[in-house]
Amino acid sequence: MAVAGVIILIIEMAYVWMLDMRLLKAGDADPTWCPALPSDVPPEVGFSYDVGYFLPSVECSVSSKEAGWEATNSTLLLGSTVTLCVGVALILGGLVWSLVAERHEAVS
Repeated sequence: MAVAGVIILIIEMAYVWMLDMRLLKAGDADPTWCPALPSDVPPEVGFSYDVGYFLPSVECSVSSKEAGWEATNSTLLLGSTVTLCVGVALILGGLVWSLVAERHEAVS
């Protein structure tokens, strides 16, 4: 049970890492993750992504120095968060199961 939890955590971390790498290579602010630009802001803006691993999320900051405009959008990766919780629960369940079985053998 704990092994399955570790495998799930490894797959989850790999998924979030690949998303992080894809966003680092992005040539422009992806509207999926970033706030929309107001009509009075020129399209030449600076942007950055911050990807959280242990609370899987993506934060995108977009700013324009010329227009004096800045906005940030945070998105929680709900599916990734649920997967992370299931993995941790399997690990903890496996550890408790192992300790109870070991204690039961010691009593017998």
